[in-house]
Amino acid sequence: MDDPNRTTNGPQRLTIADVAAAAGVSVVTVSRAMNAPDVVSERTRRRIADAMRAIGYVPDLMARALTTQRSGIVAALVPTLTDPGFARSMEGLINVLGRQGLQLIFGNTQYDSGTEERVASALLGRRPDALVLTGTTHTDAFRRVIAAAGIPVVEMWHLDDGPIDMAVGIRNRDASRDIVRHLIATGRRRLAYVGRPVRDNERAAARQQGFLAAAAEAGIVVPATHVIETATSMAVGAEVVERLVVPGVVDGIAFSGDDAAAGALMRCLVLGIDVPGSLSIVGFGDHPIASLLPGGLSTVRIDGMEIGIHAANLILQALSGQPVTRRVVDVGYQLILRGSTIGQHAT
Repeated sequence: MDDPNRTTNGPQRLTIADVAAAAGVSVVTVSRAMNAPDVVSERTRRRIADAMRAIGYVPDLMARALTTQRSGIVAALVPTLTDPGFARSMEGLINVLGRQGLQLIFGNTQYDSGTEERVASALLGRRPDALVLTGTTHTDAFRRVIAAAGIPVVEMWHLDDGPIDMAVGIRNRDASRDIVRHLIATGRRRLAYVGRPVRDNERAAARQQGFLAAAAEAGIVVPATHVIETATSMAVGAEVVERLVVPGVVDGIAFSGDDAAAGALMRCLVLGIDVPGSLSIVGFGDHPIASLLPGGLSTVRIDGMEIGIHAANLILQALSGQPVTRRVVDVGYQLILRGSTIGQHAT
């Protein structure tokens, strides 16, 4: 026979009253154990934790946030998780924050500031304790939303002169300049640059600007047709080789990502183009494929994990109430030279 007291609206959500009954303590004691654990004995806390696990109770973080002003959540926004560097930064955040009982939730902005604003607003509705952003380009409306949230904010992967709050990353312009100087040092003068569209992407803009500035310093004029803005991929790299290398119009290409650079190098191998004899190729990111390609791909190495770890530590310091004395952290970069630019044929 059916229980006349059972509702027909599906499974019922467990409450702290259920936890209290399972643990044999009062509802007030359960509430104190969750929100002010220091006032409850360790033995009682363990008893309550065991009861929660036994009945499958999950604390309501939204309700907890209303009473404690802390949700235990940190929100992060990244353009994509297909980039190994961004994925490593997320891993660094998760590892450090997790040890302090904080959970990471994240959203994908797809390299679009309008999408960033919408996704961030949805995440901020969960009342996170802090916000991590990728880059420094944000709409004015989004900046107002951030200011109204009143929580610590860390911008990752790019450094400029005016972070919203705190920042961890590299000087992308400097890294790109170093690439050009290396290409010139190996005898390259007919240069091309391939990177993501600069709109809503200060990292792409800084890399392109650094490339053009370094070329101009060396007296090299780079035609507008040799500065290509596109979503980078291995297929794009191969297409650039067909467009610029096969006709013989360039002898050095800087890519803003290793995926496109790898595609270009593999296409050269198929076509029998001498790399680095007649063409030098440089990527950006030092993704695993860079060291696995025949001869290896010269590239810029950035420690994405270190960026995430530093960002997490800045958040923890801010949440602890301590003054954050170092609000901008430059993790630096390395120009890694491999066979795509150096070798027996390079000058």
